[in-house]
Amino acid sequence: MPAKPSTIALLIFDSLICHVDPTRRDDIYKIIRTREPGVNGPFWLVQGFTGAFVRYPIFVPDVSATETFGFRYKDNSSAIAYSQLPSSVRDCSICYNATTREKWWGLMTVLVNYDEVTSGQDAYLATLRKL
Repeated sequence: MPAKPSTIALLIFDSLICHVDPTRRDDIYKIIRTREPGVNGPFWLVQGFTGAFVRYPIFVPDVSATETFGFRYKDNSSAIAYSQLPSSVRDCSICYNATTREKWWGLMTVLVNYDEVTSGQDAYLATLRKL
């Protein structure tokens, strides 16, 4: 069963920042810190093609530092208090700007299939290859 939209960002935060190799974690931190999209890759993917992840940070304005956006952590059926979230989530100093009251919500991630971009038959891509 797919994750509910209200749980996705916190699950992604937990899996991307807390439990991955430091190389990818640093890339995610850079995206949050700079507030700019980031590209990770190219990688050979288990789906059988070369691809890259383009990630866009999403910030929500005018919220408190303890805002959880009603997220549930892993298998909990209801939202839990901010104080009960793992310290790795609560102590993200780059995730909240007290001056602007903006908090990082999560990432929008797009997977780019490099094989299709470099050899696909799409007319726009063919034009780009000629440049």
